[in-house]
Amino acid sequence: MSYLPLTDPFILRFSKDGIDYEAKVIYAKSTDCCKHFFDVTIQKPEGIKSFHLKEKPTSGPGSENMIWIDENDQVKMFYQVLGYEIEQYMRKNLGILLIDAPVADQEVDHMRDKEND
Repeated sequence: MSYLPLTDPFILRFSKDGIDYEAKVIYAKSTDCCKHFFDVTIQKPEGIKSFHLKEKPTSGPGSENMIWIDENDQVKMFYQVLGYEIEQYMRKNLGILLIDAPVADQEVDHMRDKEND
């Protein structure tokens, strides 16, 4: 899928089940339609095929929690860990808050305080 990058590539490092991962992530917009997504390349460990993770978590059937899914609507536990890491990076380093990501009450209060200034 061709896309226009919306951010510079960023590297995320995290562990799951005792395995260390390194992912190169680009927040992007499709040039074919108006979808936004994350282009993900797992650099370590080798052998994991690149994929696109949807822009934000969605409500899953039979689940009260928001879940991360790929471009084929596949759900994997790995995507949940990666999605959390992406959400944290976007918020802390780029100032981008993914709307459907849970926000702690104190963060909402802090944002309200800034709006009232």
